Amino acid sequence: MTPEDLERMHSAALKRGVDPEELARQRQEALEECGSVAEMARWADFDARLDHYYRHLRGEFLRRY
Repeated sequence: MTPEDLERMHSAALKRGVDPEELARQRQEALEECGSVAEMARWADFDARLDHYYRHLRGEFLRRY
């Protein structure tokens, strides 16, 4: 994921009707924790891969055979 991807996702969330104040608060918390939008994007990508791994561990993916 890139910082530009995060910006597009942020804009899409606002268009879907997500509370702009809540989204801004969450973004600010993430920026304080990560230090930059680039680092936020790196962690978002890592988190998605980690979530996929944990879902496999919990058996949430069903076999298709």
